[in-house]
Amino acid sequence: MVRSVKLKFVVDFFDIDASGWINGAVYFQYNNRIFEELLRSNGYELRGLLERGYGFPPVHYRIDYKNAVIYGDVLEGEQVVTRVGRSSLETEFNFRRADGELIALGTVVRVFTDMRRKQSVPIPEELRERLLRDL
Repeated sequence: MVRSVKLKFVVDFFDIDASGWINGAVYFQYNNRIFEELLRSNGYELRGLLERGYGFPPVHYRIDYKNAVIYGDVLEGEQVVTRVGRSSLETEFNFRRADGELIALGTVVRVFTDMRRKQSVPIPEELRERLLRDL
């Protein structure tokens, strides 16, 4: 059971915008990569879920920016599961520089979804139990 995952990111040239700072949308991409690792760490592959017609799309996203990030910066992103419902889960995330300086933090709510029917469905019980442990 894994409720917290950390990944490192090097801010690529394509991650910055005309201001020279990281484009805010990149945090969505980084968060998705961390979430995929969270699933993998709990025995689930997002690709396998998608092939079976299921997904975990975000339905609510909140982010607070604390400091600017530029090309070449190294960040560590962390995501922690804070709530697991019948079909939804909430994670808190933060991004920090190598020296620990807080860059951004926020929350993401995702809903386990039957992508063909476009409806929420219960999170698989085995995954739900793993995510609920120690909550």
